[in-house]
Amino acid sequence: MSSIKRFLFGLVLVLSLLGLVLVRGVGSRSQKPSATVPVEVNSSSMVENEKASGVSSEEIQLKEPPSPPVAVESGKWLIAVYLTQRRLYLYNGSQLMSSYEVAIGKQDSPTPVDRWQISEKIVNPGPGTQFGTRWMRINSSNPATGAYERTDYGIHGTDEEDKIGTPVSAGCVRMRNQDIEAVFDLVPLGTAVVTLP
Repeated sequence: MSSIKRFLFGLVLVLSLLGLVLVRGVGSRSQKPSATVPVEVNSSSMVENEKASGVSSEEIQLKEPPSPPVAVESGKWLIAVYLTQRRLYLYNGSQLMSSYEVAIGKQDSPTPVDRWQISEKIVNPGPGTQFGTRWMRINSSNPATGAYERTDYGIHGTDEEDKIGTPVSAGCVRMRNQDIEAVFDLVPLGTAVVTLP
């Protein structure tokens, strides 16, 4: 991308963010920013700016969100996956601990946008599988019952680390093996996961 396009895109993004902050009153010292602002700003600004700048969303790498997209109790872990960014963010309470580039679902088998919960963790899920060295099953939330239902989706490693950053999976979130191993060791069963546009 040319330096002029990068500059114009950055300018449009900053002006969009500034406009949202002023309209919502988030800039006021007496008002605490909503935890959902990064999600709304990231998804809507990216679509608007993609049209305005002619830059595709695949070329856009936004900075880490400053706060989790949903409320998290102090001391609890949260995994947030921003599909357009192809990035997984790991939070402990409201503090961002780390972020990782990931692979997501293909166009014909996209990673669903949902609320999830880690329900199973497996070390070395099997030789010759595409799951790499770690597998964490994520169960989907059912808004009607409030319960989590078993799925075949997961966050796992891969034997094809060169494909990280691309839409290649059957809907799962793939990570480099060293990255999934770090996350796997930190988060317990029951950890909340959200996948966002």
